[in-house]
Amino acid sequence: MSRGRKADSDVLRIVKGSSKKSEPTNPDPATPRAAQKVPSAPRTLSKEGKKLWRVTCKKLIDAGLLAETDIGEIELYCDAWEQHRKASEHIEQHGETAYAESGYEYLSPWVTIKKNAATQILKISQNFGLNPTARKSVVKAKGIEDETNPFDKFGQTPPRRDAS
Repeated sequence: MSRGRKADSDVLRIVKGSSKKSEPTNPDPATPRAAQKVPSAPRTLSKEGKKLWRVTCKKLIDAGLLAETDIGEIELYCDAWEQHRKASEHIEQHGETAYAESGYEYLSPWVTIKKNAATQILKISQNFGLNPTARKSVVKAKGIEDETNPFDKFGQTPPRRDAS
């Protein structure tokens, strides 16, 4: 049973800032150091996975969100992305269903692989601010000006007209 949303990591919390006085704004001494350069990609990743590794690590380092201890989780992210891509390709070629020798139609195991990989990608991306919701909160916390929202004008009250 879930008891509210998952707590942010210390680094992400510091970047966002804290509205609670009980939470210190200085990093915990146990918080690992931020990575300064892109670590070499694990050998288990494919060419596309290694490219995703470099791009993701670079973006996280630029945002100050990648610590040396996060490498394993980034590897899981890239691996899940590869699984999702391979499952998508297989489903595109062979369809979402398969047939048993008896002729019974059943859901292809590749659909489950794709679904599980997507779930894992979404969970990990939330931890690192890699999805729109998490990224928006990091951008606002850092004080970076985001592009003007075209819907902002609808929340403003129009100027009054004088009845003359």
